[in-house]
Amino acid sequence: MDNNKTVFVPAIDRALDVLEMVAKSRQCVNISEMVEKLGIPRTTVFRIVKQLVSRGYLSELDDKPGNYHLGYEIFTLASGMNFINDLREMSRSEMDKLAIESKQVAQLGVLRDYNVTYIDQAMPPNPVLLYTSLYSVLPLNISAAGKVLAAFAKPNVHDYLLKNIVFEKKTENTIVNLDDFVQELDKVRKQGYAEDDEEFSLGIGCLAVPVFDHNMNCVAAIGVTGGIGQYRGQQKEEILKLLLKSAAAVSAKLGMTKD
Repeated sequence: MDNNKTVFVPAIDRALDVLEMVAKSRQCVNISEMVEKLGIPRTTVFRIVKQLVSRGYLSELDDKPGNYHLGYEIFTLASGMNFINDLREMSRSEMDKLAIESKQVAQLGVLRDYNVTYIDQAMPPNPVLLYTSLYSVLPLNISAAGKVLAAFAKPNVHDYLLKNIVFEKKTENTIVNLDDFVQELDKVRKQGYAEDDEEFSLGIGCLAVPVFDHNMNCVAAIGVTGGIGQYRGQQKEEILKLLLKSAAAVSAKLGMTKD
């Protein structure tokens, strides 16, 4: 058997044709234009476009329904580690400051498919024992950062996450069903932050808030982790103020305006 022989997969080839056409166009492209130029049946193009939109690789114009341009995920994919490195670099000073002032472990998390992974962390002078290591991948339901990233995701990404989430039970406090998780995400959006109240590990608490770019896309979550006793009452409120301040500073570096 020749392992170097090219395997042709029509569905993938057509999806790439659609992406390449949209990427090369200077204007938004509609389905009729795709059908005419690519010679692909309309129903097939429709299914491809809807799938690419659901995954964030294409985006439909709000003011011109049926017209599409490249979505946020394609830029993240194309930039690869450059995006992660830039995000880490722009967040580093704020993460260090947050860890020192809050006396908590500060963590920077991003979406990875339908999970969350921490791409950076900053340690306080006397750190608590860490239960999550750098680059570990966690289900969305057991971390404050995961809840933030799901709650503030773009609608198509949000729907994709809810369809694919795998609920992992860690403690008796862990949210383990979709209805309760949806309610939790509604709460997170309203209050602007998420909590992990001993949902990942007993004795450990966490707070997280969103980081936005210049297009108001939530590109990351900044969180802090420590002993659960520090996530109660006035101490929690003081930590949350520091957290919101740090996230606002990072968002400003990414181009987010106050308006």
